[in-house]
Amino acid sequence: MTKSKETVIVRSSVEDLSFRTSKPQMYFCSWIYKKRIMRYKGDCECCHIRTYGFDDGYDDPRGPLGDHANANLVAVEYGTSGSDIVACFGCANDYSRYQILMSKAEKRWR
Repeated sequence: MTKSKETVIVRSSVEDLSFRTSKPQMYFCSWIYKKRIMRYKGDCECCHIRTYGFDDGYDDPRGPLGDHANANLVAVEYGTSGSDIVACFGCANDYSRYQILMSKAEKRWR
């Protein structure tokens, strides 16, 4: 579940998760009865908010991540190649901010 020799910060509850650290954080989710690890994914390329995702892939912004939920624009999903455009949920779902992200993507993707 975790990478070898990686330090994971253990949090006692979801309320203790911090959006100020780049280190992985783990908490026990009482909703799904599993330990979950949250990882820093990068700063949104539009609004610069720090984005995070869970190792289980369930990054629903209605949960603990809120607008910090990672919602990258992935080149292959647009039929091209290049590095992802790091985006937060808020910017990826707001038309004017999405257009800013797509402008960055057009310059980066081939």
